[in-house]
Amino acid sequence: CQSFKASWSDGEAAGHGWRALWDGTEDVGGTEGDRFKPASWWFGEAWNKVHMLFGPVKRVLPLTKKSSDQKLGSLKLTRYAIPDDVLSSSDSVPHNTIYDQFGPDGLANLTYQYETDVFVSRPHFLDAASVLQGSLVGLHPNPSLHATYLDVEHTSGLTARSQVRWQMVNLLTNWGLPVIGSTLSDLLVLAEEAVWDHFCNTGNVEVANEVGAGGEG
Repeated sequence: CQSFKASWSDGEAAGHGWRALWDGTEDVGGTEGDRFKPASWWFGEAWNKVHMLFGPVKRVLPLTKKSSDQKLGSLKLTRYAIPDDVLSSSDSVPHNTIYDQFGPDGLANLTYQYETDVFVSRPHFLDAASVLQGSLVGLHPNPSLHATYLDVEHTSGLTARSQVRWQMVNLLTNWGLPVIGSTLSDLLVLAEEAVWDHFCNTGNVEVANEVGAGGEG
């Protein structure tokens, strides 16, 4: 490619083989979680909120800034997490009526998307309503083990580390085993792909190399 020129328009840049790292993501309101628009465009400060297109849930999920003191080697990372209101009932967050979230807090309703009784929550019903946590024996919700987060190097916008934890909640009316309905089977495959395809960034050496982090500062 010809050396990039700041005077080029987007069309001219594309004509010379250049595109922004986030090119195309604004059309869907987010990314798949591997990178975000570099926060250097916001006076060098990390974004307070970013958005992620999460295919298995078929929703664009907001992620809010939790802290800016995370580290991976010499990289300074900003931690983003899914806010509680994404999993809140429509009684707590009226906007969630459009997602048919009429149950207790802590469940995201996927029944419409997958045409079967499927919900997702944080594992062990972490941060969910007490009626859910008290419904099963042996639950031990632990934020360090069961929370979902992305650690982003905000200057480049690259996700350097992540932890993704979801719990699937299903209503089974036919206990005939070992047959699993095709819809549920497909959903399990999608859930596995989401973890292994989109979020295998723990200790990502490639990110460190791409950012060019040779030391502090």
